[in-house]
Amino acid sequence: MTDNKVLEHLTRDWRSRRLLLASQLYKDQEESLSETCAFLRKRVEEKDTGQLLTDEGIMIRHMLKFDSNSPEETQSLNAALVQLDEAMKCLDVVNNDPQGYAATANTYPGRKKEAGLPLDAVRDFLKSHSARLTNRLAGKGSPSEKLLLRQRKENLNAIKERYIELQKEILGVSQ
Repeated sequence: MTDNKVLEHLTRDWRSRRLLLASQLYKDQEESLSETCAFLRKRVEEKDTGQLLTDEGIMIRHMLKFDSNSPEETQSLNAALVQLDEAMKCLDVVNNDPQGYAATANTYPGRKKEAGLPLDAVRDFLKSHSARLTNRLAGKGSPSEKLLLRQRKENLNAIKERYIELQKEILGVSQ
């Protein structure tokens, strides 16, 4: 391809992108994403860790169905769903059998603990999935898509903070 052909293709691509960004459909999508972000921001105020994890699961499944654009991303999202399922089971034990959780927590080796608290399935999911979202933030995306990813990370951080407090309470670790 000659230099002129490359320039011709790039110019056409750039024009198409500018038309897309100016379209009403793009503007509607940005508005909708902003509304979703606001909804998720309010969800954090409800302080329901299980619901926040459920919401994230819905978003992961949505990404898998509509957004995944490579085998690597599909594999990562499928792994996220497996980890999320494990985290939900762990959260169920924490909420419904705190004594059983405390007994199990004592079996974790030191390298699987942080500040005396187990790095269990919930904490593992939060760490791994936060890294996934960070990687996605580094890629291309509209301002609203990036805002939504940041909000999801904030929600994961809120889950982590609440979950650590719950672990401390169950395990009698001083605050």
